[in-house]
Amino acid sequence: MMDASQSTCPKCGWAREPNAVDCPACGIVYARYTGAPQRREPAPAPAPAPSAPAPSGEALNPYAPPQSLVQALAPAPADQPSGAGVWRTADLLVMQKGVHLPSRCLVCNGPAAVHYPKKMYWHHPGLYLLLFLGGPLIYAIGAVIARKKADMVLPLCAGHAEKRKKASTWGALLMVLGIALLCGSCTQLEGDGTALALMFWPGILLFFGGGIWIISGAYMIVPKKIDDYYVWLSKVSGSYLSALPPAPPGL
Repeated sequence: MMDASQSTCPKCGWAREPNAVDCPACGIVYARYTGAPQRREPAPAPAPAPSAPAPSGEALNPYAPPQSLVQALAPAPADQPSGAGVWRTADLLVMQKGVHLPSRCLVCNGPAAVHYPKKMYWHHPGLYLLLFLGGPLIYAIGAVIARKKADMVLPLCAGHAEKRKKASTWGALLMVLGIALLCGSCTQLEGDGTALALMFWPGILLFFGGGIWIISGAYMIVPKKIDDYYVWLSKVSGSYLSALPPAPPGL
């Protein structure tokens, strides 16, 4: 004898005949319906995280990116404050790569008016032996391979910044004029020897003189040593160095 749950259709409640296979009202097959697994209702979607309230006086922008993305893409905080990671040792300035120098002129310790970006290179002095052993080309190749580089920002006062600019400009002009005279002397190889001498030797003097002018005037601060982490600078003002703390042991 069927119980109450088997006397009616489990779907629509229509009276169920004994030994009936399907429901005459809704058409379900009793055996399939009662044997089918119960469907689970989908879990409700999680509520969106509340966004940060807009600042006072600003309307909320519905198209603004999530605050988490804004924070992830925000620029990193600035490097160490000016002067951190900078020391003195004897007559040299020692600094970590990437730190900011105190905003004083490195040459005279006056107020800095210009912060001059410069790439500095250094290699071990022993590489100069390649000039005698293999010639200029071998030395140049070895220097490029073994050199160390540092990206610097050199603070200079207005006077020394102008002096550096003039030395670079006039030195470059002298070198170009020297090269022009040397090229002109090549056209006199088969002509008068006097004309060759009047162009060749002045060209040599102008070329090397311009280079010396650039080195002495434009390169006011030169690297004494560069490694993977630190830079040692020479020709720095004594009063500038005296304001720095002594270098840690080992530097």
